Amino acid sequence: PHKPYRSLPMWSFQPPRQLEEAAILGNYCEVWLAKHDDDGTPIEGNGKVGINRLTKVAMPTIHSLYGSMLAGVDYVIMGAGIPTKIPGILDALAEGRDCSLSIEVAGASDEDADKYAM
Repeated sequence: PHKPYRSLPMWSFQPPRQLEEAAILGNYCEVWLAKHDDDGTPIEGNGKVGINRLTKVAMPTIHSLYGSMLAGVDYVIMGAGIPTKIPGILDALAEGRDCSLSIEVAGASDEDADKYAM
């Protein structure tokens, strides 16, 4: 009999490593597959591949961007909010530097802002 896959845990402020790795790998695969034919050879021509992420779905954002960048994504499009921090995050990832993204938490005070960052 076939056993179903175990579900990954939900994102939290301290996600388990397996969840972070799954987000990186999943985004890498998505971009890599879009850039290659079925036989694994790069698609001919000048086709560009972009990803579309929602600014409001912030917890997996850095991991998603990292996996996509490792696979050579050409464009990043962000909707559902104003992604003012994303250009700096992309630069930091490209340069191998640490980066973080503040997470909006309803009802949190400004003093608590540092607690809610990925």
